[in-house]
Amino acid sequence: MSMCIRNPLQYDIEIIKEATEEIKQSSAQTAKNTEKIAESLAEMQKGFSSLTQSGGVIANPERPEQFYHNARIYELSGDYGNARRSYSRYFSFKLDLLDPHLRYQTFLKVQEGRAGALEIYSDMYDMDNRMIVEFARILLFDSKTRIQLLDAFIKKYPDFAPAYYELSREYSESRKGIQSLDDKKNEGENLEAFIKLNNEGQFLKYFIDNELAAQWIDDAERRIIPLRVSSKLEPLQLKKSSWRKNNGWGLFINSFDMGIREIFYKTTENDTYISTGFQNLINPNTGENNPDRSIKGIKQPETEISIKYIDINNKEIGPFVFKLNANNFIVEKIKFDLEKSNKDKWVYFSQRNYTQTTDNTFESGTFSPEFQQIDGRILEIRGELLKLGSWCNNSVKIKNYEERCKPELKEELERIEKRQEELMWENPTVTKTQKSDLNIYFTTLITNKCGLTKIEYGVDRKIPNESLPFELCKSNSMISRNNNDKSALLKMPLDTGFITVKIYYKDGTASDIKTYLKSDHLTIRNQ
Repeated sequence: MSMCIRNPLQYDIEIIKEATEEIKQSSAQTAKNTEKIAESLAEMQKGFSSLTQSGGVIANPERPEQFYHNARIYELSGDYGNARRSYSRYFSFKLDLLDPHLRYQTFLKVQEGRAGALEIYSDMYDMDNRMIVEFARILLFDSKTRIQLLDAFIKKYPDFAPAYYELSREYSESRKGIQSLDDKKNEGENLEAFIKLNNEGQFLKYFIDNELAAQWIDDAERRIIPLRVSSKLEPLQLKKSSWRKNNGWGLFINSFDMGIREIFYKTTENDTYISTGFQNLINPNTGENNPDRSIKGIKQPETEISIKYIDINNKEIGPFVFKLNANNFIVEKIKFDLEKSNKDKWVYFSQRNYTQTTDNTFESGTFSPEFQQIDGRILEIRGELLKLGSWCNNSVKIKNYEERCKPELKEELERIEKRQEELMWENPTVTKTQKSDLNIYFTTLITNKCGLTKIEYGVDRKIPNESLPFELCKSNSMISRNNNDKSALLKMPLDTGFITVKIYYKDGTASDIKTYLKSDHLTIRNQ
């Protein structure tokens, strides 16, 4: 007994040829079958829905939806020969309906592989180059070719809604895995076009199966929601973090594109782009080192910088152009700091309570004038008593004692010596006086004065009526570091209740009037 072993590839080719021949034969019946279609698309869709619900193979089918229904039933039951014949009979009607082609392609890819399915559809297109066949054939190419062909197809048929839906899928997360912002942009634009055309009635007319069409619409409306948000995002932002006259710009690149492979930049002073370099961290989206997002070394206070990057698809995005102006940046930064970060810290009140102590140390005790007078008088008395001689000190009183010895001097001496002793032990008198000073500090404003032209204030007034004098910055610096600037402090009456402040920026704008209550911004120091 002999056995004939067939080459699998040859067998596949024979099947393809057989299917192609069936299509050629069925095409001859086109005119006849077309005449039998009297109902509208809506009635055909309704009829197909009823057949789907009833199930089972229809004996002696005549209508396109009946052949399509039988093809699906045969396919599900594993009767691929009859399934293929039913599909071929359906296509003989040459209807501009897409979903039977999609179902047939899925069937062919399982049976013949993508290459076999493409060969069959290429033969179909040679015989029938209608729009629907051309579109169905495009779907069988690889992704890169498919995108190119879909772009060309849309230019040729701009109102064919399914093309936009299929092109949106080429850029979707389900196809790309990791999407770049450019992918999201393309996906969103094509979905918006699809939704617009659907609303204009340019979609459902290409489907016999309303349930599948509804799935497409639901999918589009679900995917477009986050894409509408991402479409408003700038692909790349340049954050100007600092400017220093000696060090130049501190720049940082922000991007919502998570698959950036490398970043390049150049200024107007450069002819070629420079890479920012790489970090020692791996980007899980690209599997490569993260590009450095900081830019250093630009010292021109005013220049233009162009930035571009390579995304996850190795596509060059940009360049994006940014203007660098140190004076403008200083004003923007200071305005942000004062209006946002430090809006409640423009001024603060400081009350210093202290005790003033006085004493009469040099007016009492041995330092007092009385003590000095007594000390002098004692010397005088002792000098006079010495002149009188020792005989005046005898216990026996001489004749004319009172006149000659002057006993009153001894009495005075005893009295003032006693008083002198009292003064020697006398403590000074201490006097204490309580005092307070109220100062208002404009330290925050003066520190940021390089972005200001004028500071107005009003004490217990709703409208500022005084200008705070301060020395303007002479260079494009960020922060004033003049610690000796006395304009940051004003002495105020203790009963001051509040202060109003308005500041004027170098860009010609001015702040709102801000009110600072002493009770809310008071610091008390006791000394």
